[in-house]
Amino acid sequence: MAMGRPAPPFVLPDSEGRPVVLADHLGRKAIALVFYMSYARAGCRVQLGKLSLEVHRIRGLGAEVMAISTDRVEDARRMAGELGFAFPVLSNPKLDVIYDYSMKQPNSTTADMGYVLIDPAGWVRIRQIDHRFGDHAGEMIQGLERIAGVGAIRR
Repeated sequence: MAMGRPAPPFVLPDSEGRPVVLADHLGRKAIALVFYMSYARAGCRVQLGKLSLEVHRIRGLGAEVMAISTDRVEDARRMAGELGFAFPVLSNPKLDVIYDYSMKQPNSTTADMGYVLIDPAGWVRIRQIDHRFGDHAGEMIQGLERIAGVGAIRR
């Protein structure tokens, strides 16, 4: 995925099975799409839990967080409930959105861990593979600070 391109659109179910439409969030705020492998992986739960502690700082920038994996809705619901996330956990078992955002390694059946930051106008500005994204939430926040006010910039 090339930076400076429009974010690929998607509609994915959240942990309650409700559709989340990316387009509904564009034009108003920056978005951090956080990709993780699976609820079944303890490391993913740990990193999402650490990120969850920083959501107030991210929202303070006028940005939103959405987590995406190949987990089924039932697994996303279980994880969101157990860990009390204050952000949507989206289910993409077909991998189409994960592919669209180049967040899958060849021959893998899950998403890679990392994030994609989208500016308020809907342009992809940062893509980062990071298996410790929760530990490195400060770097994600710095990226969001850089792009939060660039909604009109296209290049």
